[in-house]
Amino acid sequence: VFTFGSLSRETSLTFGQEEHHFEEHQALAESLIKQIDEHTTILVKGSRMAKMENVVEMIRYKPEN
Repeated sequence: VFTFGSLSRETSLTFGQEEHHFEEHQALAESLIKQIDEHTTILVKGSRMAKMENVVEMIRYKPEN
């Protein structure tokens, strides 16, 4: 699980070694880009205040390797 923002930190901790928590959109997007391929489905959930559309745009137009 990948979480973003201070309010989701505790949720992230319940996943142990599988947790990935971020406080910056860019860092979250960079980490996701390293893990996804053309067969990956991602559910992005967040309040409007979290501005998760920024992350969606970053991963949507990820550079090809």
